[in-house]
Amino acid sequence: DDGNRIGLGTNTPDFSLTVNTNPTSGLGLKVSRTGGGLIGFAIVEEGQPTTLRGWSFESWNQKLRINASGDNGITTLKNLMTLDRKGNVGIGTETPSYPLHIATNRKYAGYFTSDSLSDETHVVHAEFKGTGLKDPIGVYGKSIAGLGAGIGGYFVGGFWGVRGVVDAGNWGGVVNGVSGYATGSQGSIIGVSGEAIG
Repeated sequence: DDGNRIGLGTNTPDFSLTVNTNPTSGLGLKVSRTGGGLIGFAIVEEGQPTTLRGWSFESWNQKLRINASGDNGITTLKNLMTLDRKGNVGIGTETPSYPLHIATNRKYAGYFTSDSLSDETHVVHAEFKGTGLKDPIGVYGKSIAGLGAGIGGYFVGGFWGVRGVVDAGNWGGVVNGVSGYATGSQGSIIGVSGEAIG
């Protein structure tokens, strides 16, 4: 204690409290609480109530909160990122329904890039790993902005715009490299439409 700073395991503390340890001594800091309430350790901004704590580590139901508000039982990062007790991660939502759930009003919900110049490069790779006589979907796109409006998938390529490949092995049934289906009661109903200009 030099009057302004306290050091544990060090004679030269560089913060108000500096803890210095080594692997054989275990972890550097332990904060525990027995009985009552949930909070094991919290950092609260001066003048703010404890329900508006900046950081909190809570042991009873294994929570970590960052800039959280209230006791809502979830982990939040400025109300933009959530990690719930089921291991689901939410970005833009506090109630993620899937391992990764993104909700936004921005132009892109996700943006992926790669500069790997290879025929094996997949900028986005989706693969079903199960087996059985069902038809799981590797990639699903849905966009219905209104009646007669919306594009489910849009692809731009320098050689192939869209390519469909089926490896049916020695199965004797019908397979389709590319399949199109359209239904409606009025107008021109077209299952597959293609146009070439050049």
